[in-house]
Amino acid sequence: MNDLTSFKGDFLVDAPAVGRKLTAFLSPTDLELINCSWQNYLRSGTADLPALKRDSSSFNPRPARLIALLIEANPAPPLPLLLATFLLDCEQYPEPANSEEMDIAIEISMEVRSVPDRQTTVDSPINDLFLADLLDKMRHLHQSEISIRGKRDFILRVKHILEWLAGSYRLKEKLAHSLRQQGKLLPDE
Repeated sequence: MNDLTSFKGDFLVDAPAVGRKLTAFLSPTDLELINCSWQNYLRSGTADLPALKRDSSSFNPRPARLIALLIEANPAPPLPLLLATFLLDCEQYPEPANSEEMDIAIEISMEVRSVPDRQTTVDSPINDLFLADLLDKMRHLHQSEISIRGKRDFILRVKHILEWLAGSYRLKEKLAHSLRQQGKLLPDE
């Protein structure tokens, strides 16, 4: 079924490959915060569901894809950065959870949303989340309902950002490759 009921509500079960990676460096308490964030994400209604998902196909949810990219850039990213992956698409942030990590995650997600408006050459884990977010959006651009012109504008914006944003070399290389691939898929004007 192509709806939220296909998820169990346990991040380690719903995204097992990423879950295994997280258990290698996070404490049980940290894993519980990840799981609570996942449950909030599912309840928020912002959970992305692929338009072309088949009932029998597996689907890695967006926060899991972002976390996998962050782990590629840094084998043990800080917990607030991981928690921020669940907040990037939220229209409304969850009530304070009496967690300093979640407060920091909210700040990070707000900063990631504002990065395109400012140029920075300072390398920061937040930049890696921004790059992962762009890479994930670029990889799924062909599935979006954005017009051809909108897709071209997005590709041009990402090219510009890639020129000045500091961050993981590996993520920047993957994003540059994805830009080239998406550019090939778009029909000529």
